[in-house]
Amino acid sequence: MTESLVTRANDQSSSVRLFALDALNRLQDYRNQDCPVIAQYLRTMKSDTSAENRAMAVKRCSLNKETLLGIIDRCRDEDLRVRKEALKKIAGKVKHHVLTDVQVHSLLKHGLDDDPQVRDVVVNNLIPSWLTHIRKHGRKNEKGNLIDLVMSLDPSSTDGTSFETSRATIEVVFDQWESLEGLVQNYCQASERLVTCNMLPNINEENVGPAVAFTWFHFVQRAVKLGDAEAYMPQVNNIFSSKSNALL
Repeated sequence: MTESLVTRANDQSSSVRLFALDALNRLQDYRNQDCPVIAQYLRTMKSDTSAENRAMAVKRCSLNKETLLGIIDRCRDEDLRVRKEALKKIAGKVKHHVLTDVQVHSLLKHGLDDDPQVRDVVVNNLIPSWLTHIRKHGRKNEKGNLIDLVMSLDPSSTDGTSFETSRATIEVVFDQWESLEGLVQNYCQASERLVTCNMLPNINEENVGPAVAFTWFHFVQRAVKLGDAEAYMPQVNNIFSSKSNALL
């Protein structure tokens, strides 16, 4: 059956290929490096002329090290349907710590700059998924937060795109709250590294200073925009400049 369906997955008719790709789903073995079904899915998602078929291959293909690279590659596909499917797959199946910092940056940079339909997947699926299970930097058994995601983007890098991608990512997270009180209660109180009891950033932890300062800088900007920030941060005027200079 597998051989017959693989043959159909290469049929001249795109509709025949589509049905074959769907049917092959239960016949694959992601642990087998020589699995013919996995090999077919990789070929299809890379070179099939039909965007619908490439998207189907991404959707049905099981994940292993090789297929993950293929799916990440499809996040730059010429057709937005394929890009959407690839990002949905990563959001639903791939944890943040499995990816390299370069991969995380690429997915967020291109996803947030993409067509609104693709951007929506990044905003509503990918970023929330990563924040749900992200690990604290250097501590595998502790849950992290936005700071750890920003750290992987490295906003202090000389690469200008890292700065902008970090900023865009933070704005996406902060957009969840429409009031200053909601932002403070739901975000800041859950991040011991972002603020202390007096609402000033905590940058004592090794290697997290730039990410904390960068996130805090944008938190203050959002707080000022939403309401009376001084009611929450009475000392902000004295240290605002010094913390933002940490990125220079």
